[in-house]
Amino acid sequence: SRVRKIANMDSSPPSDKKRIGARAHFKMAPWSDCVDVWWNKGIECYVAPVSEEIVEFVFGWDHDVVKPQGKGKSSGLESGLFSFFPELEKKVEGVEKLSPLRSYGPLPTGSKGPIQGQVILVGDSCLFFDPITGEGLSLSFEQSKLLAENIFSLGHASGVQSYISKIVNIKTNYLRVTSLALVFTYFPWVRRVALWILSFCPSIFNHMLEVNMGRRKIWQFSRSRLLKTQ
Repeated sequence: SRVRKIANMDSSPPSDKKRIGARAHFKMAPWSDCVDVWWNKGIECYVAPVSEEIVEFVFGWDHDVVKPQGKGKSSGLESGLFSFFPELEKKVEGVEKLSPLRSYGPLPTGSKGPIQGQVILVGDSCLFFDPITGEGLSLSFEQSKLLAENIFSLGHASGVQSYISKIVNIKTNYLRVTSLALVFTYFPWVRRVALWILSFCPSIFNHMLEVNMGRRKIWQFSRSRLLKTQ
């Protein structure tokens, strides 16, 4: 965020992990109408159908754990990333690429707070941990809605403090759930056990989504919901 830097609102990121992100688009028909998530230790790939003839591949990895080949070279980095997922590597072999591989990192960024003087930060400019939960836009919308509801009270110190505390609650929930999701990347055995459990109890996954959106507390899970499947 250029505004965050100009306003001198940069601060320590929420994590010291050197997570990197990269993405590229290929001209090919999607094999699914859902987003596929592929995992390897320290790295994951999200395969998203963009249209009937475009598929996006997004990689996220910890540079301290995974060392893709060809560092600094787009083509070398791309082949290095796909080498962790042989099945995906075969799917894109010989396929036309519609956009060059673009990478960014380290991903975590932080700010001194959501508001300073007449500058108000919303979304990723306020705080960014990791895209693994795919909720960047949702957080921006939630914070924007909160800002709209409190905009007239920000002229008073009490209103500012109330707004900041509400933003902190949103950020705390986001950090907690994102940290939990990253466990799946760093500990494959935890991921296998968790996905096995979710395959039998999808209501647990629904509950975690509601927790992530702030609609429920993590302990507010009744036995009836546990037995319910959808």
